[in-house]
Amino acid sequence: MAKIWVTKHNGSQQVYDQSKVINALKNSGIQDDRIPVILFEIEKTLYPGIATNEIYKKLHQEIAQKVSQTDAQFFRAREGLAKVGSFVFEKLISEILTTQGYNCTWNVMVPGFCIEHQTDVVATKGDQKLFVEVKHHRNEHRDTGLGDAVETWGRIMDIRESANPESKSFTGAVLVVNTKFSQHAIKFAACRRVQLLGWRYCSLIGQENDLGLEKMLADLGKEKVVEMMKNIV
Repeated sequence: MAKIWVTKHNGSQQVYDQSKVINALKNSGIQDDRIPVILFEIEKTLYPGIATNEIYKKLHQEIAQKVSQTDAQFFRAREGLAKVGSFVFEKLISEILTTQGYNCTWNVMVPGFCIEHQTDVVATKGDQKLFVEVKHHRNEHRDTGLGDAVETWGRIMDIRESANPESKSFTGAVLVVNTKFSQHAIKFAACRRVQLLGWRYCSLIGQENDLGLEKMLADLGKEKVVEMMKNIV
């Protein structure tokens, strides 16, 4: 296939990469035998400068025609998550972590050394007790940056410096988002041992790099996620 340049959401251009499309389809749970059929239909419509958003829409249409409407809607999960409310997203994350073996409590006040902290989710698993900070972004193309990672680290440090026994029992913090992370956020979090879960990235202890949020959504169940996003246009 001849080299074709595509236009990204931010206006920059890059060479069309078939492997990225294949990974996106696989991460959405599309059956392996359907992927070549979808690729064939998509790639014959490509032209120089085509927007990645247009490719995305074409993929959605092909999945709807060649797989199912449910799979097509699930393929739009990243867009759908940007449109749900913050509280809905927090509860969804609690459910997702539960499917991954965590015992979760939503919306807990935790004493810190300086202030009390409203905790989106407290998640326990084995000897882990995690302060889970959930950040919801309305723009699915926005990377979650260094500031959110620093804030999460600062909050868990204040909690663990509290004299309260329950606060001292926290073993770590997790930052969960509905977007990708910037490289600065990833580097800082790795240095300060803040675990991350976002689009195409996971550093949860025991699950590093093998699961992103999109795969955990699939574990939760496509039908359930699609029902949550049923008002998506």
